[in-house]
Amino acid sequence: MHILKLPLVFFVVFLTSCATPIDTRSTYTTILNVDESDNIGGSFLESGDIRTIASQVAAELLVLPEIDQAFSWPVRIVFSPLRNSTAYIFDKDILALKLRSELLKYSKGKLRFISQNKPAQYMRSQIIHERDESNWKSLFKKTAKSLTTSNLILTSEKPLRIGMLEPKSINLVDMNAKSFMVMLRSEVLNIGSKKIHFIHGNKDSVVDYWLTGEFFAESIHEHQFKNKFSTGGVIMNKHGIVTAQTDLTIKKRPNVAKSLAVLLVDSKSEQIVFSDLHNLERKVTKGVGKANYIISGEVKGLHKAAGGDRSDYIITSLQLVDIGSNEILWEYSYETKKVTKRSAVYK
Repeated sequence: MHILKLPLVFFVVFLTSCATPIDTRSTYTTILNVDESDNIGGSFLESGDIRTIASQVAAELLVLPEIDQAFSWPVRIVFSPLRNSTAYIFDKDILALKLRSELLKYSKGKLRFISQNKPAQYMRSQIIHERDESNWKSLFKKTAKSLTTSNLILTSEKPLRIGMLEPKSINLVDMNAKSFMVMLRSEVLNIGSKKIHFIHGNKDSVVDYWLTGEFFAESIHEHQFKNKFSTGGVIMNKHGIVTAQTDLTIKKRPNVAKSLAVLLVDSKSEQIVFSDLHNLERKVTKGVGKANYIISGEVKGLHKAAGGDRSDYIITSLQLVDIGSNEILWEYSYETKKVTKRSAVYK
């Protein structure tokens, strides 16, 4: 019986010897306090420097009369991109992020910062445009009510025959304007006025008035809803040279305030007898125009290297600038000088 068990024992031992051994060594990651030195080397700004700058700047800014004794709160501030004039490449936004966090933490509602985050701005634009579009129906309802209750309609002795003309686009190119007039006609018909008859077609002889409009962007420039590109190429084969051209159209949504003036025009005299103006879409701005002050800054450096040694003198300066007068109301500077025998890459 004992002899039969031996092969099984040897088989288990063989499998155990072939298994991957468990790594019992300690982890290569060391968790540090954010102010601790990592001993990797380098002579540029470290995490401790950034935290020190943020805490010192916050303490100084919050006691400035322009903020602490402002005429009204909140005071709105916008960050100007930090200028990097050193030999190092680093994320300049990290200092602004930490500084903004410290100021908002201790300002007790006295400060507001204008967001300059591009993904957030894109999402904000989408939300604002969707809200504007959801208001179109109510806008056309108001216009339909104004039209059906106007003196022209109420005092008319017989039903007015109204035709539709495509709205004129003043400085908006490739905009679909017909759909807006169809929406307006639908709202007028829903009211059920017996003094308005819509005529299908565009013959002046059977129409008393034309319902039309003018689309325009609140801008001195012309804006296009489509960008058209043409690309060409030359192909050589055994039969000769062949040229090819491809046309490409890219749709876009110009970021400009768009308005529609609804017009009722006498078909004979071409006189405008009714007009109603609507703002259909807002221009989405970043909101920097509401800011009271700008925080700007620069990181400059004096760099030396000899053999394997490197020395860096870094000065970080920040200013609070009045937007109206462009005066520097406050300035802060932070200096470091470090020598290292082992350079490091900062990102």
